[in-house]
Amino acid sequence: MPPSSKERVKVQIDSTESNIRLLTSLIHGLTCALDEERRTLARLWFMILPVGKLPTEVLLHIFALAVESEPTNLAGIRERPPFGPNHPVWQALRLSQVCSSWRQMVIHSPKLWAAGVVDVRLDTMGKHPRKTYLALLQTLIDRSSPLPIAISVNHTFDGSRPSIGAITQIVAPTTSRWKALKINDTAFTAFKETSPGPFTALEHLDLEYAASSQTSPIDLFFLCPRLRRLTVVPQGYYYMSRRKEHDVLRMPWPQITHLELVEPLDSATCRAILLQCVNIVSASLTTIEWDKGDIDAPLTTLPSLHTLEMRFDPIRDPAGVLEVGPFFAPLDLPVLRSLELSFSCAWPDREFAAFQHRCSNITQIRLSHCPILSHQLVSVLRLAPALTHLSLEDCENCIDDRFLEAFRQDGVDSQQLVPKLRELNWRGIDHRRFADDVFEAAIRSRCRTDATPPDAVRLQKANLDVYSRRLFDRMQDLVKHGVSFI
Repeated sequence: MPPSSKERVKVQIDSTESNIRLLTSLIHGLTCALDEERRTLARLWFMILPVGKLPTEVLLHIFALAVESEPTNLAGIRERPPFGPNHPVWQALRLSQVCSSWRQMVIHSPKLWAAGVVDVRLDTMGKHPRKTYLALLQTLIDRSSPLPIAISVNHTFDGSRPSIGAITQIVAPTTSRWKALKINDTAFTAFKETSPGPFTALEHLDLEYAASSQTSPIDLFFLCPRLRRLTVVPQGYYYMSRRKEHDVLRMPWPQITHLELVEPLDSATCRAILLQCVNIVSASLTTIEWDKGDIDAPLTTLPSLHTLEMRFDPIRDPAGVLEVGPFFAPLDLPVLRSLELSFSCAWPDREFAAFQHRCSNITQIRLSHCPILSHQLVSVLRLAPALTHLSLEDCENCIDDRFLEAFRQDGVDSQQLVPKLRELNWRGIDHRRFADDVFEAAIRSRCRTDATPPDAVRLQKANLDVYSRRLFDRMQDLVKHGVSFI
């Protein structure tokens, strides 16, 4: 190609490239203008749609219902990623991306960001990159301020220990806002080294601690003026020699109203802790059966305790006769309504009868895996005239002909057992200990039939183990009156 032709082509190339740049610029400008018009159109349509006419307060209430679709308490936490499509913070983030007006409402509404439980993972991000996780955590902490928040701190081993320091820097300055805290044993070991606090807003604490490595008392939560609900579960006892752990836990016991405590080494410590909770309302305790004689303790009244669950685990190398009676000896529970017991040693006739005389208003009793005999069960029911619910699970020796004869309601005896009984649950009973006819007669006497007077006190619900097919068939007419068979 001649030089003159080459030059003309180069000029055309430059001109074409210039036109392309101009057109690209025009297209970009038109695209931006089109996007702006679309946003304006969306805003205009939003103004005339019903949802666009809702007051801000109503929208925020709807947003709160959407965000709180997940469990909002510590007990509702399950294994899940710290953030995800079903997490409250994720719901809030999605709401903030609908439009600019919603974004402003969501960002400046701390209640939406304080919903649910802030699930903090010290050492694992799962499928979420570390930087994204830290950024979301910081966003949640900032946008929920100044409202109280619930925190769950977990630690798992994945070799990523540098994350502990970074996450602690984010959450530690907010401890005065924590209304609830759930922390596992390894996270607590790492977390307490930072000496966080004060926990001035803390109302609910669920604590696991490594008992095998705990060499000093736990007093981090001793000054928590609002703490009312407490769950304490030590870990690692199976690797320890059996020893007492007096004064390891230093908590504001007198202000606790709901207690769940595991003390698998020393029942005396467990009892001592309960007796300090003078304002306790409900208690669930797990400890060991006593392997020694009575240990004196003064009679103590807990005037508000209405629900007590006691589980005694048998110890492997007892030094003496196992018993549970000493636990009940000092307890005076005048408003106790619900009692649940599980243990494997002999039934404490003397101590429990004295205990019942001090707790005459019990309406619910549940016995699980207790070796109580039939005459002992009759004695217990004689001292429970207000009982409305009776549950016996795997107490194989308590139901026999002798008990069923006493249990049968004939409408004449003024000393009838549990005249107010409404619900019955018998599971794991030994059907070889009673005759079918005696069992049927006792149950029928307690159930409503078509001929029962309207004002008669009868069972409203009964779940019963029935192994005999003949007995099962004969009692089918009671199903329509609330009886079910297992």
